[in-house]
Amino acid sequence: MPETQNDVILAFAQETARSGDRYRSQILEMPYVTIEPTVNRMTYVAGLQGKETSIYMKSNAQFKPYSNTINPTQSTTFGERTLETFHAHVTEDFDPMSAYRTLFHKPLSVGRINMEITKKINMGTAKAVSESLCDAIWKGRRDAAGSTTLDICDGFDTIIAKEKAAGHISVANGNYFQLGNLTTYNIVDKLMLWWRRQSPKFKAQQVNLWVPEHIIEMYQDGYAIKFPTQQYNTTFDQVKLHGSHGRVTLCSAVGMEDNEHIFMTPKFNTRVGGDFNSFKVKEIDNPTLVRFYMECFFGVDFVTLTKEYFTCATVTSTYSEPLLSWNPENVAFGDVTANETKSKTVHIAGESLTSTLGVTVKGTGFSCATSTVTAANANAAAGVDLTVVFAPTAAGEKTGTLTIASETDGILVEIPLTGNGVEAPEDNGGEDPEGGEN
Repeated sequence: MPETQNDVILAFAQETARSGDRYRSQILEMPYVTIEPTVNRMTYVAGLQGKETSIYMKSNAQFKPYSNTINPTQSTTFGERTLETFHAHVTEDFDPMSAYRTLFHKPLSVGRINMEITKKINMGTAKAVSESLCDAIWKGRRDAAGSTTLDICDGFDTIIAKEKAAGHISVANGNYFQLGNLTTYNIVDKLMLWWRRQSPKFKAQQVNLWVPEHIIEMYQDGYAIKFPTQQYNTTFDQVKLHGSHGRVTLCSAVGMEDNEHIFMTPKFNTRVGGDFNSFKVKEIDNPTLVRFYMECFFGVDFVTLTKEYFTCATVTSTYSEPLLSWNPENVAFGDVTANETKSKTVHIAGESLTSTLGVTVKGTGFSCATSTVTAANANAAAGVDLTVVFAPTAAGEKTGTLTIASETDGILVEIPLTGNGVEAPEDNGGEDPEGGEN
């Protein structure tokens, strides 16, 4: 099954369908309902077919002490960006009887176009088509000859890449920042530094920081590590950038997963235009099929890319939740003769460890020659084998603990050790137990 295919689960209710007008309204509302979680933090321009140009201005005009000399200045400049929505359509043929027979295993004389199941399938198709718009908002790349939703328009990530290539987004222009690799341990400081490098005018606004979901999760974990005694959020969804006085909200959306860029901007500056006004369902020449047809206009763009309202960064991210696995979970040596030794192996394997592991053993008769394991060795595919030795000096049951720990990575593993020391058989000098000679 292609990765781009949308899977839709159809729920078939017992009640009859609503009126035809309501049914049509639900179909046409589906695209907006689907993208609403994203565009509710943007500016949505409804009913836009074609282009709408936004003009923005910059001015250094100043009051000056009064005099009878005019001496006008000319510091005001204007720029513009155009939000364009592009005409798109979807045509999908399906056999409603195939789904009907799957459910009920009996024929039905009602025309295919009027079957209740046809309405359900059309709702599901509208939902599947609408979900692909979420990807287009971010990763769309306009191709008039294309055949997928991603070909309708340029998405925000594509726009940023093109504007960087054109030199409109750059370090020199003050709207581009190089964050480098983000990890759980540096993300709080790096994002806070990025915010603090912005101009006072930018920092006076409420802005959204658009990042993939895994970066938000990384930020939450990083905050918990950096400030372990502080409560991070009053509610789960309240995600504010530390040090921004509550002005920066971390936002994510479906479709951002593989974005090359992250960016900060006020809500007004991200615009999505859409018009979903045409839906038809009809029977076609093939008597077994019904045709779903829907049209839309859709597009996205920024209002301005000036540093006063926009800043972006290119990042790589490593979701570095330190983990350690070990095998076995406990080590039992069984019976071991006093003053003899027996060895067992404990295998450990790390993931995203950043610091050296300390290895210690407690318990009479137990030992391990390895006292430290580097993060690099533990993270390696082969892992590390630790050799634990039991060497009792007297008879009796013994218990101990093998501890593997890293305070920096929050690793503490305690593996129980058990063994039983037994006395060596007595050497009777060749005499039998009854005192006779052999």
